[in-house]
Amino acid sequence: MDSTSLSGQAPNVAVTPKDPARTAVAAFGFTDADITPFEAHGSGNVWLVATEDGTSLVLKDLGAGADLDAVVAQTAVSVHLAAAGVPVATPVPAPDGSPLVYSGARAFVLTRRLAVRDDRPPPFSAAYWTEVGVEVARLHLALLTCAVDVASWTMDLPLRIGAEVLPELDRAVAAGRLEPVDAGASDRSWLRQRLAGLPAQRIHGDLHGGNLLLDGSGVYGVVDFDHLPIGPRVYDLGYLAADIVKNGMREHDDLTTRLPWIAGLVRGYHAASPLTSEERAAIGAHMLATELLMVGVFVDGGASDHLDLNARTCRWISSHRSEIEAVVAETDDSSAS
Repeated sequence: MDSTSLSGQAPNVAVTPKDPARTAVAAFGFTDADITPFEAHGSGNVWLVATEDGTSLVLKDLGAGADLDAVVAQTAVSVHLAAAGVPVATPVPAPDGSPLVYSGARAFVLTRRLAVRDDRPPPFSAAYWTEVGVEVARLHLALLTCAVDVASWTMDLPLRIGAEVLPELDRAVAAGRLEPVDAGASDRSWLRQRLAGLPAQRIHGDLHGGNLLLDGSGVYGVVDFDHLPIGPRVYDLGYLAADIVKNGMREHDDLTTRLPWIAGLVRGYHAASPLTSEERAAIGAHMLATELLMVGVFVDGGASDHLDLNARTCRWISSHRSEIEAVVAETDDSSAS
């Protein structure tokens, strides 16, 4: 029985091909392509594909049980964003027009590889992050006009953080499995106030540095539209700003030197899509919230390195929240000048 399907329906087979990635690429119509693991991605389920005519593509394994309707919707979102000028990877359809193929019971999608425009390392500075902020705003503006019906969810961060994550972390602290990651009642009152009552729209929802592709000239790609929740747009900004801090932790930088980078990120966004004073004041709280969520993921998962990094990032944001709020507040006047 043929173990590859182009119909968008998972084949009823028990046999998985010896090389499912190559079988999938062939099902997309490329029989003589070179296929290599995309080691920079680090997940083990992404491959680089070079076709005979030199076209660079990216193959992703969605696993078993992929939702065809969700893939179709994400494909339509990508087409809309590309038309709006957002640098996204456009999908390559299978010969029958389906956005995915099956190799065994596993679903695969194929997209065009986004081209690096400037192979210099990103010259990180406040000015560089200002340009990144502009691109994030353009992404949100494009999502705001996207009429594609995407199955997703609506964020309720005050409930998620206050009623679920923090009690879980408190239990871990009481059991001796975790050192405190926030300043207790002070931070929690601040989070309740800052996370509530913000305008919401369709956002990326997972906008860390791995999904925002940067080169020497700025943003050359945005990837992974698997989430797209309804939530505060400053959630994406807070997630990315927290990543700026976390990467500094990895590189053992003086993290206070990155505060101007966070200010630049917000300044660029605000120039392209003005933020309310309440939204700007909430960015530090969203930085802490995104990291608390990650600590909640790892506290019982055994990934000690990830837990330690996210916990240390939480503590730094907590202890520097006044400085974060100060530099972000200054972006209003800077953008208006």
